[in-house]
Amino acid sequence: MAPTIENPSLVVVVPTILRQPRNGSVAVFRDPWQQNTVVVKRIKGVPGDCIPTFATLRPDTATDSHCKRIPEGYVFIVGDNEPFSADSRTRGLVKASAAIGTVLLAIPLRALVSA
Repeated sequence: MAPTIENPSLVVVVPTILRQPRNGSVAVFRDPWQQNTVVVKRIKGVPGDCIPTFATLRPDTATDSHCKRIPEGYVFIVGDNEPFSADSRTRGLVKASAAIGTVLLAIPLRALVSA
């Protein structure tokens, strides 16, 4: 899948204090793997969800013996450019408290320059 947000883009974010990110949301996180960096990822699993332990991300095909339940306080995040994304599939769960906010609007900078 192609990236949802083109790089570079102007991104408007609703802070978590106003709207908690939920399953399916595109959210901004403090990068748990690299200090002083933020990442934009889609939330694919929230506490209580069953995430398959095999390569595909199809929770509808998973059984309890083939999945890992997400504990309270954590989320499973995936980049929309899945083949090239460093995310929870390879690096593990992310603390929900690392979320800065939910993406409300993203405008590619090329659209602003050509206007």
